[in-house]
Amino acid sequence: MVCARVIDPRGNHLHGIAPAPLPGASTATSATTGATTGPPAKVESSAPPSVTETVLKGTRWYLASTPTEYVVHAVTGTDDKVTARIPGDSNDAHCVSQTITVSPTGKRLAWVEGSDELNGTLKVADTDGSHRQTLGTGVLCLGADTLIWKGDDQLVLTKGNQQHLVDIATRADTALPTTEQVESYSPDGSKVAKTVGQQRVANGKSYKYTPPAAMAEHYDGWSARGLSADGRYVAAGWEGTDPSRWRDTFAIVDTTTGKAVALPGSGEENSVVFTAGGLVLAHQAGQTVIFDARLQHQGEIRDPAGLQNALLLGFRP
Repeated sequence: MVCARVIDPRGNHLHGIAPAPLPGASTATSATTGATTGPPAKVESSAPPSVTETVLKGTRWYLASTPTEYVVHAVTGTDDKVTARIPGDSNDAHCVSQTITVSPTGKRLAWVEGSDELNGTLKVADTDGSHRQTLGTGVLCLGADTLIWKGDDQLVLTKGNQQHLVDIATRADTALPTTEQVESYSPDGSKVAKTVGQQRVANGKSYKYTPPAAMAEHYDGWSARGLSADGRYVAAGWEGTDPSRWRDTFAIVDTTTGKAVALPGSGEENSVVFTAGGLVLAHQAGQTVIFDARLQHQGEIRDPAGLQNALLLGFRP
């Protein structure tokens, strides 16, 4: 279930993000300045609502791109609203494209701005781009696990060769043990998937998973991109062999068996979101497939026009 590589218009490898037709920039909210020049832009989908919208009542956050910026969409039912626009990198740096992310319930945005592909300055804002603040410098831009949310209010980031846990409200910066590597947290931040030495651990229990050898030989290993609310399942994503960030998910792994789960009604996952309420959303080209906490198929929702190849980043009931 590995996904095709999507090339960003600037030449970045933004796996899972494709350019989307967007409303005029005059109505945008800028994450760089926090200034609003008009009401948020809205795009009405022509697709009728799916019956499964009764299962998935809430807001989904997507990340799309244009040749000059990254665009955050909030989709509720058939209503698609652009909430923030973040300018792309300058001087051929790729920090923003490799790091921009939305917190699990869409409360905050975070990204790294830098002059090269290695390190930069951590920026955090509300999802509408307001209340922008700087939380540190020398933050690593490379890799798929550059910024990791612990709930909506804390971030794990890397400085040099060590991970740090940063509290957004208090700005407290705590260095984490060098013998461990955090990979992801459950949506509420109460459970963690990490590596401890040579062991992979999810919710305090070690597990083993061996990806298909024919696929694995093309990548530099894999990591847990997400952890389910109960700590049982991880979303597995490849680590690229170049500096760009692979955001796609190629499998959901049951840590109690160490095997990938065959998902009914599902194809190639673009991104997987584990929600705090237990639902699992697998975003694919053109639709978001819904599963319950035990990965039983609940249905699908068609994505608004222009977001079929965007990256699904979060969900709030």
